Amino acid sequence: MSDSEKDETTETQPEAEPAAENAAGNGIEANTENTAEEEENASADEVDDSVIKADSDADELITQDEMDTLLKGVSEGDLDVETVSDLEPGTARKYDFAHPAHKLNAHLPIMSVINDRIAKKLGPDLSAQFHQPVNVSIEDFSACKFQEYTHSLPTLVSINRIKLHPLPTSSLISMDGGLIFTLVDSFFGGTGQRGNKDITRAFTPTEQRIIQKTVDTMLEAVKQAWQPTFPLNPEFMRSELSTEITSPANPAEVLLVTRFKIGLEFGNGEMHIAIPYSSIEPARPALTAALDKPNEDDNQWASDFTEMVIDAPIELQGIIAETDLTLGELLSLKAGDFIPLGKGNIASFYSENIPLFEASIGASNGMISAQLIDQENSYPQ
Repeated sequence: MSDSEKDETTETQPEAEPAAENAAGNGIEANTENTAEEEENASADEVDDSVIKADSDADELITQDEMDTLLKGVSEGDLDVETVSDLEPGTARKYDFAHPAHKLNAHLPIMSVINDRIAKKLGPDLSAQFHQPVNVSIEDFSACKFQEYTHSLPTLVSINRIKLHPLPTSSLISMDGGLIFTLVDSFFGGTGQRGNKDITRAFTPTEQRIIQKTVDTMLEAVKQAWQPTFPLNPEFMRSELSTEITSPANPAEVLLVTRFKIGLEFGNGEMHIAIPYSSIEPARPALTAALDKPNEDDNQWASDFTEMVIDAPIELQGIIAETDLTLGELLSLKAGDFIPLGKGNIASFYSENIPLFEASIGASNGMISAQLIDQENSYPQ
């Protein structure tokens, strides 16, 4: 190679170096951009995975059935969202003055008496109808809103609309499915085994006949129970298919609900009477009257009351003699010792520590007896 070619090669090499540097720089920038994109994609994937995992954990935390159960428990009052233990001593608690439960005991004292009459009448009537002992007791009497009441009913229930003339609006009689199965089995001579009350199906014609007979028996008991207070003429209207059909225009309407427990030998269930609170307005004066207030002109009541008082047993005590002893004399007593009681033969008679009269002690027909002294002035005034 000549000297001129060497000089040309030497001069060309410095120009190639910047080109290589530029290519290397472009490669670094490309690699940097690719790395940033990969990091962004990886971060996005991680976020998606975390969101998916969070959603999965939320799904596993509570199911839809559990959510429905919780909401139902809160609406029915089974779950208390505000407990007393969360409040500090002396802190006021919320009190719902508009809640219908405050209107019962103070405003309608006679309703408890009427419900007791229904239970006493319904028990023997159902026993005769189903040829076995049937015990009827009052499980609960309370006021609640229509929506709360329907949510408390079991899955399978028979709802029957009735009219209590002359009350303006209609009322309801409901029977849970378990009780219906027990009554049907008992009516045909079975042991009263309960069926599956949680199923949802229409009642068979046989079950509907038993429901109708039981409702008729209840209506007769209601009629006789209300007769002394406010005469009613109950009438069966129809059987409803679901609670949605029976819903009034206002779901917040208040019902007076009496829950009767029907007990048979091998099973039991509940039967309810639900009367709208607004419909008892015509009977309100009779329902708010004083309990068992006697009529001053009722001679029969006075005679019966006097007879019960005269026949009341009392315990009568007579003290024949009394004496004083010292503690030393009392401690020194032994079998065979005599205690001086004096020469008096007059005994004082008491009842419940109230002095009544005095009498002389003697014998009559071989028995120790007492003869009253000054009987006219002996009784306390």
